[in-house]
Amino acid sequence: MMSRKLELYLRKVGSYLVDEDREDILKEIRAHIMEKANGDAPTNDELHRVLREMPAPRLLAFNYSEGKEIISPDLRYFLFLYTGILFAVHLGITIIASIGSRTLAAFPFFFAPAVDNLPSILLFLPLAFIFDFGVVSLFLFIVSQWAPNLSLPLPELSVLEAKRPGWGALLGQLFALAVFVAIWNFHDQLLNGLNQLSNGTIMIFPARDIFILPLVTMAIGTSFTLLRMLSKSRLLPALGATATLIGLWFVDALVQNPAIFEISGEPWDILNRFFFKGLLILIALLTTLDLTKTVMPLFSVPEEPKNVSFRTVRRKDWNKTLIRTLIILAVVIGSAALLLSRSPIL
Repeated sequence: MMSRKLELYLRKVGSYLVDEDREDILKEIRAHIMEKANGDAPTNDELHRVLREMPAPRLLAFNYSEGKEIISPDLRYFLFLYTGILFAVHLGITIIASIGSRTLAAFPFFFAPAVDNLPSILLFLPLAFIFDFGVVSLFLFIVSQWAPNLSLPLPELSVLEAKRPGWGALLGQLFALAVFVAIWNFHDQLLNGLNQLSNGTIMIFPARDIFILPLVTMAIGTSFTLLRMLSKSRLLPALGATATLIGLWFVDALVQNPAIFEISGEPWDILNRFFFKGLLILIALLTTLDLTKTVMPLFSVPEEPKNVSFRTVRRKDWNKTLIRTLIILAVVIGSAALLLSRSPIL
């Protein structure tokens, strides 16, 4: 019975070892235990006593594996930084693939299927994050094991917190949003007025729901401008860009719905197919670029020697950050629900 306990102990130690000389290490540990148990044929009581005095299997394995980590500890910063950047690109490419109705892939960095509904996108993104984390981990494992002197690229960004937007920026965005809301509400009256001014000439004017593109983007931008005025959290710009990408998918889903998108006239139909899709993809690309830039400062370390206080403050403010994040998500989800109630696309 005690022999089985010894084998189990050694098996647990071996499961934590990262050294290629695992068998030799286990033989050394076995010999040490047998020596402390007084001989090659110790009694069960002696083995029991020695095993109780031995350190925990993980701790013992750590002592043998110290300095032989799978991923070097000094690369953990790059693990989260590179994963964040890659996932930001993956998110943008996923939205672009959905808008363009084409599967996009660049092995081994990302794969983005042409999913056609928001639940499928939200289900795919966790898998994409796991994939991105695995790709970065594999890369850093290779660097740790075979290229320890390799200097990894580190984006040079200012880690100072961005200034809060002023009232001028907020009022400007509110004015632009009010203009598009007015066009949305008085679309039919505006179209009739243009037809009267044209003296009977047929006017090709975008349908009411086409203005959902500026409405969604302006609403998201204005909401996050207000939130940034209330908080200096570095998480807000990244959340704003993410919300914009989801909003662009929403616009594309709205336009493709034949029950809502009813534009008469072939010229506008051609313009929609080429110009409107291209505009959506262009905005998505620019938003993806902006998202990658806003992800980098989330993992940056202040240049001044304030690392300890910076991390302490982050821990103290964790609850506040979580509450703010939930408020932001509630605003985004509430805005989407409001738009869905006005234009049922799903």
